[in-house]
Amino acid sequence: MDHIVSRKHGGASTEDNLALACVACNRNKGADVAALSTSGDPVRLFHPRRQRWLDHFLWAGPAVRPLSDVGEVTIRILRLNDLWRVKERIALRRFWLI
Repeated sequence: MDHIVSRKHGGASTEDNLALACVACNRNKGADVAALSTSGDPVRLFHPRRQRWLDHFLWAGPAVRPLSDVGEVTIRILRLNDLWRVKERIALRRFWLI
């Protein structure tokens, strides 16, 4: 379980502020709630309880592509397309298809 808004930033340990996250995402996110976009503007990270995945992300094979500034900063901060994570998705897809 991960706090979407960390306790450090006033987030509560309530159902609406908790989400399942892998260890890598949890570690990469840390206490962050926002990041600077490529244009330099502050953008909040994706909020899985309040936003729809399909509004911000697109699958491109085993990689995740952004559809919005929220998607862009979330992919970068959580390192969703690091090589080992892409390889892991490829391996998982092979497993699911067998």
